[in-house]
Amino acid sequence: MKLRGGGGLTAQVEAEEPLAQSGGLVGPPALDGDVRSPAEVSPIRPGSSASASSPEASSSGSSESSGSSSGVLVCPSGFVLSDDGSVCVGVESVASFLACPSGFERFSVGLGSSSWGCRRVLGEASVSYSCLEGVLRVSGDSRVCVWDVDVVETASASVSCSPEGSPVSCRYVDAGGVARFGSLRYGCPQGFTLSGSSCSRSVSVERSAPPAVAYSCGSGVLVGSSCVEYAEVVRSCPVGWVLRASGSCERVVRAAARSS
Repeated sequence: MKLRGGGGLTAQVEAEEPLAQSGGLVGPPALDGDVRSPAEVSPIRPGSSASASSPEASSSGSSESSGSSSGVLVCPSGFVLSDDGSVCVGVESVASFLACPSGFERFSVGLGSSSWGCRRVLGEASVSYSCLEGVLRVSGDSRVCVWDVDVVETASASVSCSPEGSPVSCRYVDAGGVARFGSLRYGCPQGFTLSGSSCSRSVSVERSAPPAVAYSCGSGVLVGSSCVEYAEVVRSCPVGWVLRASGSCERVVRAAARSS
């Protein structure tokens, strides 16, 4: 069954038999396309009795009469005299309407869609952070994954000649005037290790990256960062009315009988 809702929204539901009274459900105002026929009053069914809490209503039109010890009592059209002859009773009927269960709100199903459903937000989802590598470091609202890696750092070696001489050739002249050649030597800064003619050392460097963020819900469905619960659109009646299996809403009404 399709009924067109306010603002051009269309609800699509399948009525199931029998339909139960939707207790505690408060429906929205009449929707465009929700066919709410004027209230119709019919005689109360045999064996039924008028509810003492039902509101009284009066009506005009053709009447039915019932004899009594004091004369003839006449009921408005659509009513019959109660068993004790004190009041006229009838069943008033109107069309039911589509609504969301109490606590749920309507929402449009998809951008530009004419269908709608019912949902409610349960709250914000739980947030967890994890690191694919390293450990999580938290500082206020800041969260970052940190870990150490070993890297090789290099430096230029110093060059000298032993016992003396220019580093270019290590040639020198001794005290006796004899030309000689010294040994070429390399040196490294403190903490570095000489390897051939180069200097290097292993150092630990800190790396960082944003953590992975995951959202989860204890109940409901995760939508963005919120937990949402959905419910089916239901048929409902105004307060004080009863939903029947036929899909209509009914209530027992009373009217005063008059003597003719």
